[in-house]
Amino acid sequence: MDIQTSQSATMLRPAAGQQETDFLPLVTATVNGIFIIQDGLIVYANPAAIGLVGAESPDQVIGQPTTRFQHADFHEATRQRFAQVLRQVGPAPAMEQKLIRLDGEVIDVEVLSVAASYQGQPAIQAVMRNISPRKRLETALQTMGRLTQTMMRTDISRHGVLQTFLDVMSQSFSADGAALVLPTANGKHYVNGFTFGALAEPKMVALFSSEELTERIFSNRAIGSSSPQPPASPATYDEQLAQLAGLGLALAAVPLIAEQKTVAVLWLARRTPFDDFEFGLLDSIRAQAGINIQRAALADKLRQSLKRMESLQRIDRSINTSLDLQVTLNLLLEQVSRELDVDAVSILMVDELGNLRFKAGRGFRTGLIEKADVKLAHPWAGEVAMQRELVKIPLIKPSGTAALDELVAAEAFSSYFAAPLVSQTDLIGVLEIFHRQPLDPDQPWFDFLRSVAEQAAIAIRNADLFRNTQRAKTEIELAYEATLSGWVHALDLRDGETGAHTQRVTSLCLSLARAMQYPSEHLPQMWRGAMLHDIGKMAIPDSILRKPGALSEDEWAVMKTHPALARNLLAPIEFLRSAIDIPYYHHEKWDGSGYPEGLAGVHIPLEARIFAVADVWDALRSDRPYRAAWSDQQALDHIREQKGKAFDPNVVDVFEKMIAAGTASGDST
Repeated sequence: MDIQTSQSATMLRPAAGQQETDFLPLVTATVNGIFIIQDGLIVYANPAAIGLVGAESPDQVIGQPTTRFQHADFHEATRQRFAQVLRQVGPAPAMEQKLIRLDGEVIDVEVLSVAASYQGQPAIQAVMRNISPRKRLETALQTMGRLTQTMMRTDISRHGVLQTFLDVMSQSFSADGAALVLPTANGKHYVNGFTFGALAEPKMVALFSSEELTERIFSNRAIGSSSPQPPASPATYDEQLAQLAGLGLALAAVPLIAEQKTVAVLWLARRTPFDDFEFGLLDSIRAQAGINIQRAALADKLRQSLKRMESLQRIDRSINTSLDLQVTLNLLLEQVSRELDVDAVSILMVDELGNLRFKAGRGFRTGLIEKADVKLAHPWAGEVAMQRELVKIPLIKPSGTAALDELVAAEAFSSYFAAPLVSQTDLIGVLEIFHRQPLDPDQPWFDFLRSVAEQAAIAIRNADLFRNTQRAKTEIELAYEATLSGWVHALDLRDGETGAHTQRVTSLCLSLARAMQYPSEHLPQMWRGAMLHDIGKMAIPDSILRKPGALSEDEWAVMKTHPALARNLLAPIEFLRSAIDIPYYHHEKWDGSGYPEGLAGVHIPLEARIFAVADVWDALRSDRPYRAAWSDQQALDHIREQKGKAFDPNVVDVFEKMIAAGTASGDST
């Protein structure tokens, strides 16, 4: 009989003169529990009600307060419901609550209450049915739904999937403890920190993660269980599970399967036994969970591969764009330590004697690595250099080399790996990996290490080539500059100078340029232009160049050709082409009245505008065949008077500040 049929019978009130006992056959036969309650006490219970609370006779139920069989969370709600029922006509809506049986088991029940009369006194008639199977089915469906919704997310990592799975299972099975045992890439088993509650205690971890027990569960793939109260369940792993059960916990070991392989083992522990329904639910869940854990692991590997590809690209960009070897090596070490998740990384390079010496490092606590001086064939880097093969030491043992053993002890290293740095068959060095925990990496880990080693070799080789190129370039530039200085000295002597004028005006020009925030990278070409500002005068006849008096109009016409002569002389020389602006334009004037082009204002190159002020300042303060040197004040007054005429006003303003600060003498070279 369903609950609605029972309600129709038991809610009937006896007609006048009719006794309640007339209804007893119906009440006795119904499968739903029927209680009659007066003043909070049970005064009647049918056979179904007696069985519902786990009693063997009515004496164990009649006369007991309703709170004896109610979960404490529902005491107040039931009291209010009964008071409401006594005040109204007709049944109150069905109410779900938890009932505590005499054996301590808690079950879910649905209660329908109605006002009634018992022995002439107001009473409550309550009809109950056990809805625990339905609730458990609902919980099971919710559990499956939560797992599906969460574990199918593509943005969640394997770590996140495992933690979420453990949380959902712990809540769904009301576990007092839970854990996941996971296989490593090499097939060994470990706990990996996924523990909860009672199973997080060290003594429990040691038991359920023992190698013998995990091997049996991983290979058997059947659900194992043990109970603090026999009998145990579907499949039992005898001794060790019994040992766990001896701690007062019921346990379930659930291998999670994907593609006929165990990807993890779920452990659940609680103080009440697991039943067949729960084992059936666990059996239906484990395949789905195993597949999703495997999927998340594959997604993690894909993300890791992409990250490592990005790291290699960053290193590659650094190699192609940075000419600083130390910058590239530091970036490389940073990427290696992060992507391989290791504690320390170093690079040893072959020195001129063929030994390996420290070049760069990251993650070391002491400075011992910087003293590395490893001869070929010596452990362990020397072996890598000699054999040009990877060295793999997942668990370090004494090497027999004092310096190396001292380093390992001081740094507390447990694992070591190294790869040779080879470029075009030449050994360049060794890339070393250190870790402070035992490490047994998978193949993609070593593939990344090899790729980084190849890039490190390229970076070092490129840096050597660049360094050699720079050295050759510097030597050529020094030779050029020595040649230029010789030209300038000869020209100053020919022009009646002691050779110091060009040095002074060049020094002052650079100081003025710096004060005007002129780009520092262009100062070398400004230096060359200033040094060669009068190089065109080499083609001017001595009769004009060294004439003590004023020049005639025709002589001035010849003298004014020296900027063009300078340009023609310098333009064919690529090294000096960028220095032409000062020799060619330094006689142009701000108002456009200069030569050779008659340029005005900002159309005159800035280098030439800066040099013009420095050149006039030094020239006016120097003796000439046709006049004596001016005083500093006379020279400054002239420059001020020519501001906005011959000279750029901004340049003059900065120059005046230098004069005031005493930094514009131009005496230093």
